Amino acid sequence: MQSVGMTQLEKTIRGYTYLCVFLMVMIFVLSVNTRFSAAATSDAPTDKRRVIVLDPGHGGNDIGVRGTDGSFEKAITLNLARIIAKALKPEYQVVFTRNGDYQVDLTRRTSIANHKKADLFISIHIGGSRQYQADQWTVYYFINPNQQETEFGKGPGDPKDAEGSIIFWDTVQARHQKESRIFAETMKNKLANTTGTAGIDVSHAALRVLEGADMPAIMIETGYLTNPQTEKRLNDPRFLLKVAENIRNGIKTYFHFKK
Repeated sequence: MQSVGMTQLEKTIRGYTYLCVFLMVMIFVLSVNTRFSAAATSDAPTDKRRVIVLDPGHGGNDIGVRGTDGSFEKAITLNLARIIAKALKPEYQVVFTRNGDYQVDLTRRTSIANHKKADLFISIHIGGSRQYQADQWTVYYFINPNQQETEFGKGPGDPKDAEGSIIFWDTVQARHQKESRIFAETMKNKLANTTGTAGIDVSHAALRVLEGADMPAIMIETGYLTNPQTEKRLNDPRFLLKVAENIRNGIKTYFHFKK
């Protein structure tokens, strides 16, 4: 009888052991599924902020304009872009086409903006002149010189519009010409509030750096670096901060009127 009782006890213990192992496996599986589910949720795009792409002109071996006191356009544009980014965060997502001293191809710059599905593209440059007294701030938007004769054409590998038609790279920005002009005018009005700037104008040109942008796009030329006074201002952090704040105000005003 004692032997039968021990056998029954062993069976009972084994049964409990199997049950515990089964429960532990189930708990592990449920835990893994929960983690995967949480990870999938956390990886889902939740950032609804508008995307602003900042494009500091030149870089690397391409120094751009050189000032009378030795300043390089490539360094000032990058410095200003970083200050603008600080002024825009955290309200907007900010993407740089370059965030260091290296060269980026012109088409690559707008390709970055298109890949990020940017809401706005802003390229930053500084002008130059043989006349050191010359100075002028200009906000540019893109116009193709042959635009009136150009229609959206088809070709392999070209981006598609909302209706699925394939269009050429050099006609992409044409779809945003009106909004780019409005954005440029808005930016001009806000930059006019920056004490120390020369006259500010809005103009259009077939600028390659704006050509392939599939969103409203402008280029801001912040005066002439060959003017000693402008060079001095563009190396003053307080002046650049004011410029950055007015650029932020231009962006906010543009989006406000688009609502």
